[in-house]
Amino acid sequence: MKHQIKKPTCVLAGGDLRQAYLANLLTEDMDVSVTAMGEDPSLFSPHVAVNSIPASHPDVLVLPMPVSNGSMLNAPLQKEPVPLAEILPLAGPNTLVFGGKVSAELEHSLSPCRVYDYLEREELAVLNAAVTAEGTLQLLLSELPVTILGLNVLIVGSGRISRALRTRLSALGAKVTVSARKHADLAWVEAEGCRPLPVASLSEEIGQFDAVINTVPAKLFDEPLLRKLSKHALLIDLASKPGGVDFEEANRLGIKTIWALSLPGKTAPITSGEIICQTIRNIMKEEQHE
Repeated sequence: MKHQIKKPTCVLAGGDLRQAYLANLLTEDMDVSVTAMGEDPSLFSPHVAVNSIPASHPDVLVLPMPVSNGSMLNAPLQKEPVPLAEILPLAGPNTLVFGGKVSAELEHSLSPCRVYDYLEREELAVLNAAVTAEGTLQLLLSELPVTILGLNVLIVGSGRISRALRTRLSALGAKVTVSARKHADLAWVEAEGCRPLPVASLSEEIGQFDAVINTVPAKLFDEPLLRKLSKHALLIDLASKPGGVDFEEANRLGIKTIWALSLPGKTAPITSGEIICQTIRNIMKEEQHE
């Protein structure tokens, strides 16, 4: 009789459709259970135990991206709010914990568990930026009455998402300007065939753009700057909370604004789940070799 190797146990708690697809993928390596992910069993493969938590602490606990909204677990598929404090006791001292945007406070409360913020991994951040960029293209196509070809678009910020966006927009024939603070970032923008715009000159030129995409998580778009936007412009904020736009003021001024939070989970949840899955597997392989 063949000796069957026991799979590690894994619990996934909360999250959006990315987390549901991630659960299905992880069944290849682990015995998977999910909690705080709604009541729709059709989201999951038959190998996933829905709302059935193992009696003992799991080997792996996967929290969502982001982990929480204040004191509540980020659980948009769940009807009722779930306190994060109800989920953390699932982790035992030897549980390996994964999550996105893990705060120092949360990491401390999970001690002595080994906690990994998968969003800090470069392989995930780069691919997540690509998914975010494609989701932004979808927003532009659905919300604007014009083509991307010839679109006069401004991207504020020079990080991974900005880079993924400007590459794709330029390839589709948009006129791309990128605003950044650092001279080195502006040089990269120019080297990649886009127009660089120092942040100091932003207020003078912002009125000429058909679409403005913010990637900077700081309140840059205040009342004075918003007033200079074209009334016909579309403003997309990709920044995580608290965002980079004064939305109340934008609404008062009649500016069409979209705060596109967790865009990968909405526009490409399967791909996003695959990216997170591969990152978790990479980390676990590294753990085995330590």
